[in-house]
Amino acid sequence: MIQYIPFLKAKRGELNAMSQLAPNVKQGICPFFDFPLKKENTDSTSYKHATQSIAAGLTKHWGSDAEFYFDNFDIPQTLEVDSTDLYAYVLKALK
Repeated sequence: MIQYIPFLKAKRGELNAMSQLAPNVKQGICPFFDFPLKKENTDSTSYKHATQSIAAGLTKHWGSDAEFYFDNFDIPQTLEVDSTDLYAYVLKALK
């Protein structure tokens, strides 16, 4: 049963910290990851690279079966990656 929803940036250190949780703690949380906004302007290439890195980190450190929430609202929603809406792209990468 989910008892806590931590709000985290989808950055390497925070993803790595998730892998250090005890199994009983991991089962009691459902993290909410926020796409990390870079200081420079985000374009489709940097978004694509960051998304692939986040997906690999989540798989490695959180697992492919564990549930989580993901948000990319801070990224300009007019941006497209490979002619695909941003959120559709990230959902496909994170499936």
